[in-house]
Amino acid sequence: MSLMKVSIIGSSSSGNLTYIEYNNTCILIDAGISKRDAKIRNPLINYDKVNAILLTHAHDDHIKRLDGWMNKSNINIYMSKHSLGVLTKRGYYFKHIIINENKPFEIGDMSILPLLLSHDMKCFGYFIMTKEKNLCYITDTGIFPYNYTTIVKDSDILLIEANHDIDMLYESERPFSLIQRIISDKGHLRNEQTLDAIESCISSRLKKIVFMHMSQECNTKDCIHNNIVLKSSFKGEFIFSDALKSTEVIEV
Repeated sequence: MSLMKVSIIGSSSSGNLTYIEYNNTCILIDAGISKRDAKIRNPLINYDKVNAILLTHAHDDHIKRLDGWMNKSNINIYMSKHSLGVLTKRGYYFKHIIINENKPFEIGDMSILPLLLSHDMKCFGYFIMTKEKNLCYITDTGIFPYNYTTIVKDSDILLIEANHDIDMLYESERPFSLIQRIISDKGHLRNEQTLDAIESCISSRLKKIVFMHMSQECNTKDCIHNNIVLKSSFKGEFIFSDALKSTEVIEV
């Protein structure tokens, strides 16, 4: 049996990068952390094996280190037409393939389905299928996409946003306009929303859940433990990503 290997190199508003490997296919989701920093954070990964980069969307924390990753001519970047437009306006041009929501495509041993999320810029989640293991990636959305629940239930591992604790957010020194953006349907998932989403997606197949894109100012691991982990009926493994360091390589 082949294992899927996953490492969240970093996940926060300061930079996002996730590594996924299955057989000889190695991809990244987003490029908000440099190759140099990725090697420091997780030196066990051979980043030269990366075949492709999937962009969720074109906010800076997801694209700001693309230049350094695209110096290999054999890497394709997969993104929405909207993300391409944003990058083009900034003067960037990369070897790219345009993808659309709900239309699967293949990269090596992976079949990938882009999931349309609810954000203030067109944003994709991803359902990644292989012969043996499936992964679902959902971050940067103000509403969990319950129309994809059946798909998520077919995952072995779920990477899901747990962005903020609502009380901590309101007590923060952030401008009210930013708070309104974060809590809107086009913003980010708060802990209670993440718990509801997890409860709707529990299945006999789902074994691991990774908390992603946690606010450094408006959320804590203790908050998530008390408000999600202890309240959830999920009996598998919960894993926390981090803003400044990589997870270990997670085998699925």
